[in-house]
Amino acid sequence: MTQKLIVICTLLFLILLVGAPRAAAKKKIPLSTHSSEISVDPGLLDADLDISIELLQAKPDKDEKKWLLTLTAANLTPEIDGFSIDELYFNTTASPGDIEQFKFKDLVGGGNKNNWDLTYDTDNISAADFGLFDISLVSTSERIEPQETFIFTIEIKTTFAPEYTEEDFFTLSSAPPGGTTTAYGAGYFFDGPEEQIAYGAYALTPEPATILLLGLGGLALLRKRRV
Repeated sequence: MTQKLIVICTLLFLILLVGAPRAAAKKKIPLSTHSSEISVDPGLLDADLDISIELLQAKPDKDEKKWLLTLTAANLTPEIDGFSIDELYFNTTASPGDIEQFKFKDLVGGGNKNNWDLTYDTDNISAADFGLFDISLVSTSERIEPQETFIFTIEIKTTFAPEYTEEDFFTLSSAPPGGTTTAYGAGYFFDGPEEQIAYGAYALTPEPATILLLGLGGLALLRKRRV
């Protein structure tokens, strides 16, 4: 009897473990490693983008999945001499061929959803010199004030095949034309001390040696074409 009870308890535990939904694990993108303006210290551009994604629905018979992408934008600049933010940029590895719908669902935290425009356009959204991004949220009439947090939710409808995690939205932008700097995310900061403005980003800038190698590679290709 004891052995049967142990077996039953073990089976129940395994069922609960397998059937338990995956808790959304946020991926943080700080926006203060680089500034687009030499006169603005990137450390002043203090903000984070936290990204999480969860599967809402799966319909294999209809070759369809629905996902909820949550973007938590926290403006951490101080209330006095802080910055406002009205543009956000990030990326995805998701294939455009798999995405059937990319829809702005809701906004929580004091903002109005109707005041923000969501754009999904792979490798085609520019933000200063930080590359070409895939996704943007931009407002012309509203801002995330210092010490405010806005939570944006986006509903994504895809084919049945893709399996997304937060890592699929933590990826670098494409290099801008004639540039080398790429970024995981960016934001537009304005109304700072002395009316300072700048794009802040979590960016990667190639080392001088890497830039030199890229330049030499470009020259080699150019010579090949001429020959």
